[in-house]
Amino acid sequence: MKVQYSRFIKVLFFIYCFVFVLAKGLSILEQNSSDEVVSDFSLQGKKAPTQQALVNLEEVYDEYFLNYEDEDWPPVTIVNWWGSWCPPCREEFPLLKKWSTLWTQCESQSPGQCPVLIGVAFDDTVEDAQEMIDVFGLTYSNWIDMDGKALVDWGVTGAPETFFIDSKGIVRAKIIGLLDEESLLENINLIMGEEN
Repeated sequence: MKVQYSRFIKVLFFIYCFVFVLAKGLSILEQNSSDEVVSDFSLQGKKAPTQQALVNLEEVYDEYFLNYEDEDWPPVTIVNWWGSWCPPCREEFPLLKKWSTLWTQCESQSPGQCPVLIGVAFDDTVEDAQEMIDVFGLTYSNWIDMDGKALVDWGVTGAPETFFIDSKGIVRAKIIGLLDEESLLENINLIMGEEN
């Protein structure tokens, strides 16, 4: 009887430890996977990669998607990596649509003074990416990385990921996961505030 009781206690203890470790691991994973502002990444403080010829989803032609000269960059460029297969990307499309519309209006009144948003689809087909653009009514410039080379150059690890680039073409911040309005505006204000 004592031996059975001892085994029961050991099994119960093992189950408790397993559940505790599993719960702790899941909580750490959840913290790291949502709205994470990454302060140390391979492109931080470096020039944004500009030599990738991607397919423009509006015209379906190859072109450099960041074709700015050193002095021509907007005050802030936001590059949002996404996929039609990505549920969080669908969640953030309405936010991106809202702000890109406001920035387009701003640009018509104050040329060169407003943020610019660019979307890049990856691991996708032109047809599926275009369907997402149509479904959500996205009017900002969207491209697709067909061969994955730009994905590697940018160090993208999943979708969505959003990069913030300053007026000199330097990558300043990266957000992994679903982008919210507070993070979007905070990073833009930080970059624009430092440059004024």
